[in-house]
Amino acid sequence: MCLQANKMSLNQHGVDQDPLTFTLIDKTPGSDLRIVIQAPSEDVKQNWVTQIRSILDMQGDFLKGTGGSGVAWALTPKASAMRQTV
Repeated sequence: MCLQANKMSLNQHGVDQDPLTFTLIDKTPGSDLRIVIQAPSEDVKQNWVTQIRSILDMQGDFLKGTGGSGVAWALTPKASAMRQTV
């Protein structure tokens, strides 16, 4: 599974009272995909959230400058393994 960052948002608040979880939400029209991610610790969660938010912000800034075209970042299932797609 490969998620395009330009179509994602991040909710860093816990799910079901679990403070170690956060959610990636697919913003593609018609999609109801939500991926709940559970980190092993608060430190790891904050690291993942920071890295993912940085990619989402960078992608948003990039797309603003290109009118919505160009390179898209993809998030792979391993939060630590992030790669770029064209």
